Amino acid sequence: DVLYAIVEADLTPSTVLSAGINYQKEKLKGAGRDFPMFYADGSQTRFPRSMNGTAAWSTYEREQSMLFATLDHYFDNDWIAKLAVSRSSNQYDALQGFSGNGYPDRVTGGGMRLWLANWHSKPQQTSLDAYVSGPFQAFGRQHELVLGVSASELKTNSPIYPGWRLDGYDYTVPDIHAWNGAMPVPDYSGTRLGSSYDKERESGLYSTLRLRPTDALSVIIGARLSYWKRDIRSDYVNDTDLYDAMRENGKITPYAGLVYDLGRHWSAYASYTSIFTPQSQRDVNSRFLAPLEGKNYEVGAKGEFFGGKLTTSAALFQLKQENLAEADPGNVWIIGTGGGSYAYHTVKGATTRGVEAEVSGQLRPDWQLTASYAYSRIRNAAGERIQTNQPQAMAKLWSTWRLAQGIPGLVLGGGVNWQSNIYMDDRGPNGERFTQKAYAVAGLMAQYQLSAQLVATLNVNNVFDKRYYSTGMGGYYGDPRNAMLSLRYQF
Repeated sequence: DVLYAIVEADLTPSTVLSAGINYQKEKLKGAGRDFPMFYADGSQTRFPRSMNGTAAWSTYEREQSMLFATLDHYFDNDWIAKLAVSRSSNQYDALQGFSGNGYPDRVTGGGMRLWLANWHSKPQQTSLDAYVSGPFQAFGRQHELVLGVSASELKTNSPIYPGWRLDGYDYTVPDIHAWNGAMPVPDYSGTRLGSSYDKERESGLYSTLRLRPTDALSVIIGARLSYWKRDIRSDYVNDTDLYDAMRENGKITPYAGLVYDLGRHWSAYASYTSIFTPQSQRDVNSRFLAPLEGKNYEVGAKGEFFGGKLTTSAALFQLKQENLAEADPGNVWIIGTGGGSYAYHTVKGATTRGVEAEVSGQLRPDWQLTASYAYSRIRNAAGERIQTNQPQAMAKLWSTWRLAQGIPGLVLGGGVNWQSNIYMDDRGPNGERFTQKAYAVAGLMAQYQLSAQLVATLNVNNVFDKRYYSTGMGGYYGDPRNAMLSLRYQF
């Protein structure tokens, strides 16, 4: 169920008020498709794509709602003031069981155990952002200034239930080859271990200055002053309570960039950005990871042709990060005697170097093309590749052709997405590596203008029904061949 509504009102000729609501409710049955990737002898499994490693009673219910409002005021000197506030809630209720715990025997299919999860929470977030922006004159030229303030608060209150160790429950999966999700429903009544509380607050001041020293040169400089704190508490009925507090006061993250026009068609740019991002992952000791920090450097060029109908871009970048979160294979974090999830550890001195290139737009009046290529290599301080469950290289090509001379109103299109291999070590019983080789997925599209107001579009995805795993963690297949027909009416 989805609901979206917004209303706008001109309070004065210079002031506009907007307010709205966004609501969504969903209920998934048999949610999750995770299944074992290796047999006990170390060989890789080959389950059909219809395989769903989840218990039949598994459900995931989520109800999301957001109230938002913005107030814009336009001054006579071309300055703008804007205030935006929002209040959101994301309530979820999950009872799940996955058969991906253990390594089955290749012949008998035995040796697997169910992994249980019982999650309930209602995170609520309040956000505010206010800024003013506008032009000013200096040294005979016009420039622009932005000054703003932002704040947010996120609160979470969750009950804690035992995880995969529910007393008296039989976790045994008799035969994974004959798996149909038929397992007894776990009874969590009277098993609540306590409650967990999480409050995160972030506020800051920011400013951006856009300067035009010459007609050909633009300079952007700015910074954000951040204050962040997070308090996490777990209260247990029959166990030691846990408390963790994290603080960061007066953190300054500057950024700068410049753009230089090389002529009618080309411009070159360079930028520097500092990074500060709190993280939600935990380590094997149940502690939240320290905030991600880093610096990003980028240089590139952009081009415009045929009056802006065709654009091109190319960039080189280097990203240095501290406390980068990386999955810790085979490890989980546990809250007291309760449940947990996959654990992460931080990587010090992570360096990413890469290149991106893209061309997009109109090659001829009836021919549109979009093509892009991206390559990035992530290494730790010792020069070893990390984040191996993410592809190093990706390429995309999509083109459409309007048959104005043949069948007026008909547009045909097609494209392909390609990515390099991904892998994850220590996924098998003896530390075997799981690998998804490089693959490409193709799609087709046909669109027809049925009338001046009505358009029909048919999309066929994964045309050749390519079989592949969607993540480097394994256990999840990508979508098989599928089609969608949509109608859009304009009035």
